[in-house]
Amino acid sequence: MSFGLNGKFIGDPLRFLERNLIVNSALEPYIAQRDFVIRQEFTFVKHRIERRKAKAAFVVDDGQSPARKFGVVELNRYCRDDNPNAVIRRRRRSHPLQATYLGYNPRGVATVHLDDGSDFMFNHSLTGCTLAIANDEQGASVMHISDALPEERKTEYINEFFGHRHVYLFQEEEYGIAEITHVVGVNTEEEGWRFFAQGYDTAAAYRATHSYADPPRNADYVCYFSVKEIAV
Repeated sequence: MSFGLNGKFIGDPLRFLERNLIVNSALEPYIAQRDFVIRQEFTFVKHRIERRKAKAAFVVDDGQSPARKFGVVELNRYCRDDNPNAVIRRRRRSHPLQATYLGYNPRGVATVHLDDGSDFMFNHSLTGCTLAIANDEQGASVMHISDALPEERKTEYINEFFGHRHVYLFQEEEYGIAEITHVVGVNTEEEGWRFFAQGYDTAAAYRATHSYADPPRNADYVCYFSVKEIAV
C-alpha cells in the first residue's frame, strides 16, 4: 500500500522532501488533537482527490519563477488492534516508518522528548502556532505552542519544559508565506536530530492570496518551501 514511498523516504529523507509534499489530512484534526504524542509505525500513501492523484507545484519568488511538478503524499498510521481509526493495513513487504507524531493542544501545548526509539518526527500543521525546539547534549525536545495562548503563558510553558536550555522558536514570521506548514524531524547518525519545514497553500488559498489567479499547472497545492532546515 505504501507504493515504495516509505523505503524511499527512509533511504534519503531530504531527497524525498525535495520531491514530495506531505499532507497530514488523515491525522488532523481529530486524532492529533486527542493524542498529543503518538509513537508507532506510520506509512505514506499517494494523496488522492476525487480518486485521482493530487498534484502540487513548487514555486519560488512568490510564483515569479517557473513552477515544477511535485508529488503529494499523505501520512497515515498502520492499523493495529488498539487503533480503530487507522485505515492502512501493513503488508508483508512494507517498510514502516518508526516515528513520533506531535499533535496539537488548542488550549495549551503539546510536548515530546525525542530519543533513539524513533527515527523520524512529524507534527500537526502550523497555521500560526509556534514550534519550540531544543537540541543539545541532553537530546532533542519539541513543544507545539497554541497561538491562542497569551504571551506570558507561552513563556511560562517554555521555561517549565526546557529549563535553562537554549530554545529555538520557529514562529509564524518565519513561515508566514504559507497557509499551512509542518515540520519533519530526522534522526541522523552524523548530526543527531535535524528538523525541516514544508510550507504550502491549497489551491483555494492560493487563488485568494493571489487575486484569484489559478495555481501553477492547475495544481491542487502550491509549495513555497520543501526542505527549509530549522537552524536549532
